[in-house]
Amino acid sequence: MFELNQLRCFLAVAEELHFGRAAQRLNMTQPPLSRQIRILETAIDVKLLERTSRSVRLTSAGRSFMKEARQIIRLADSAVRSARLMSQGVSGTITVGFTQGSSYRFLPQLAYLARNDLPDVKITLNELPTAAQIEALRYNRIDLAIVQAPFDRTGMDVCRVIREPFILAAHADHPLATGPTPRLRYLTDQDLIMYAADSNPYLHGRVSEVLSRAEVAPRIVQYVGQTHTMVSLVGVGLGLAIVPYSTQKLRAQDVVFRNFEEEPETQAELHTAWLSDNDNPAFRHLRRLILERFAIL
Repeated sequence: MFELNQLRCFLAVAEELHFGRAAQRLNMTQPPLSRQIRILETAIDVKLLERTSRSVRLTSAGRSFMKEARQIIRLADSAVRSARLMSQGVSGTITVGFTQGSSYRFLPQLAYLARNDLPDVKITLNELPTAAQIEALRYNRIDLAIVQAPFDRTGMDVCRVIREPFILAAHADHPLATGPTPRLRYLTDQDLIMYAADSNPYLHGRVSEVLSRAEVAPRIVQYVGQTHTMVSLVGVGLGLAIVPYSTQKLRAQDVVFRNFEEEPETQAELHTAWLSDNDNPAFRHLRRLILERFAIL
């Protein structure tokens, strides 16, 4: 079978139709160039060039072979470039897991930066709850997890990327939607939509801590797992809700978001996690972006 170097030698002669010029173009002398052409013709058992003491011309088979040889060289060069780019991490694929809550603020910011800083890297998104993301991370199904604590960090590097206060979500017609800045104690005996402990243990625990610290006892009228469901129920007047600050990005109809007069000490946090031994070259660059642009100590 022939080698790529023999194809390059043949193409140089075929394009120059002169062994001297082809040898000069390839930075070699004529004898080894002629030898490579003979080896190629022997390997494929086809005469590609007609040679005389004064001229070189392509045979009909040589003209056909030249077209295919060019394509082979282009594909080979492209494969080498792709492999080099991938090894350098400037191309390739990164799979990112995320929770629904991270899509309000952090995920769009990260996707925007990645698109601009890593234009040749494909980002594949996979929406999963925290537990499923951690499992996917351990089995190398995703490169990056965007999760809420707590989770088993064994074998992982973790970076906190969001720390935000809780705010009030109220129907536009509710008394707390307007007027003086609401205080947490105003929620006493108010109907409140709460995060469910089984489907969203992190935010259930955080909001419960906010209420406990403020010594407030609202009436829990519904338990739901997702913030967007909670906001939708607020929008139809089912009750108030305490949600992370970035929830305002939802811009839900008939829902007003307000800061509390006393910012709760308990805040919502979001973390990124990845396996410490992740060897995806493209991910190295995304990890650098996260650590440089988003890390919160």
